[in-house]
Amino acid sequence: MANLSDESATLVSVVIPVHNGCGFVENAVRCAAEQTWPSIEIIVVDDGSTDATASVVRECAARDKRVRLIHQANGGVAVARNAGIASAQGDYVAFLDADDLWHREKISKQMEVMQRGGADTGIVYCRYREVDSDGAIIKSPHFPPYEGYVYPLLVLFNFMGGGSAVLVRRKCLLEIGGFDPSLRARGAQGAEDTRAFLAISERYTVRIADFYLMGYRLSDGSMSSNIFKMFKSRQIVLREVRNRHPELPAFLFRWAAGENASWLAERSLREGKFRQGLALLARTILIDPQSALNLRIARSLTRGISRRLKDWFGWTSSDHPVKSKRQHIRHFHEISPEEGLQTEPRIPDRHDRRRAVAARLAVAGVVPTS
Repeated sequence: MANLSDESATLVSVVIPVHNGCGFVENAVRCAAEQTWPSIEIIVVDDGSTDATASVVRECAARDKRVRLIHQANGGVAVARNAGIASAQGDYVAFLDADDLWHREKISKQMEVMQRGGADTGIVYCRYREVDSDGAIIKSPHFPPYEGYVYPLLVLFNFMGGGSAVLVRRKCLLEIGGFDPSLRARGAQGAEDTRAFLAISERYTVRIADFYLMGYRLSDGSMSSNIFKMFKSRQIVLREVRNRHPELPAFLFRWAAGENASWLAERSLREGKFRQGLALLARTILIDPQSALNLRIARSLTRGISRRLKDWFGWTSSDHPVKSKRQHIRHFHEISPEEGLQTEPRIPDRHDRRRAVAARLAVAGVVPTS
């Protein structure tokens, strides 16, 4: 691993929470260690792993003095990240889930934007690509480069893509009390990122390093056991926001719940979780019927039916990881982070129109008052 150091550069603390991730954590540490930003520390928080995770990290630490290992009893991702924040020595923190990927210029490009943005910039996020268990690209979601005051947009949907996509000013994390562990205690998890991002975006502006710098890994087990907890967690956060900010229009929360259920339904069907996807589709219809009018859901439903028929007739096994179905497989680290930024113009759909409404609320400065 590279072992760069530059005393003149601002220190960035990379926090890697991991639970039973011995198969991925070494690669995560490598992604952090190979960053072109010259001054980083790597804090791996072992969240009560029962596999060889700790041994793997110790081997990494023996090769690279920037790597530190913290042990704790299993408390969930929020508690693990908070332990990393408390131990961090840098003024900026970047989170990396153990199964996700980074381009080697991620922190450098984000720090450039952060420093250019000034003291009122709390978060710099980047674009992300969805990848399979081998790192092959499944798709590269493309949204407008949302920046500035983005609170209403973030209520509608989490365009930042997750914890591994952000660089955060540590001061901001301390001000909001870090990540909320009560979601797990209340039987829900999955919206810890969104809750923290919302809290910071109430007080600070958000900027984008407009490149595909993060690979969000989809694994076969990532949705099956936690999907309804993820939906419940998001609903808890939305209720908190609505109680805190009654001046936000009610339709924004209906849209947000419908869009979230629709997205989870589409992803469940795409991963072959047929019954789960249909249950979420039914919930989408009850919350916001327009959110169910989704071509992606229709395509995923068709694929799900096809996969189920193949399983029934013994043509394939349903016990398989998520894999890219493209004939010409391209892996995350093999392509430029600029590729895919230029998209062909298309007719705006319902998602675009709703996001435009939320963007206008942001421009109008609706919320916060505190």
